[in-house]
Amino acid sequence: MRFATALALGILAFVAPASACEEDLPKIGYLGISDLSCDCTTNFSVRSKDGHAALSRIWTFRSEPVVGGINPRGPSAGKLRSEDVITAVDGALITTREGSARFSSLQPGQLIRLTVRRDGRELPVAITVGEICPEELSGVFSLGELRK
Repeated sequence: MRFATALALGILAFVAPASACEEDLPKIGYLGISDLSCDCTTNFSVRSKDGHAALSRIWTFRSEPVVGGINPRGPSAGKLRSEDVITAVDGALITTREGSARFSSLQPGQLIRLTVRRDGRELPVAITVGEICPEELSGVFSLGELRK
C-alpha cells in the first residue's frame, strides 16, 4: 500500500509544554515537508501527560519516504528538495524500528541529521525541528475524533 500525504507534514512528535493551540494541545515538531510518499503507516493519538493533553504520532516505514514538497518558510527549506529520499534519521535507517521511532519523536528545537539520497548520492542534511499547532496540519484529522 502506498501512503501519500499532503498535510503540511508536521512530522509530529511528543511535544513541548507551552501552547496557544486549539484544545490546549502544545505545539508539535515540524520539518516543513508538505508531501511525503511511502509505503508507511502513521497513527495519531491524544493522551494526557501530567494533566496536559499531548498529541503523538507513530510512524512505521516499509519503504524509504520520498519528499514531494517543502514549505518555503519551513525548517527544511533550502535543505531538502522534492524527490529527496530519506534513508536515515540520526544514523538509524528509517525503515528500521529505531529509525521510525526517531522520526516519530522529533521535538521542536531539536537538531536532527537526516541522510537523503539525491541524484544517486547519499547526503547528510542537518535540520533544526520547527514547531506548529496540530490544527495547522490541514486535512489530517479532527482533534475531537482523536479524543474518542
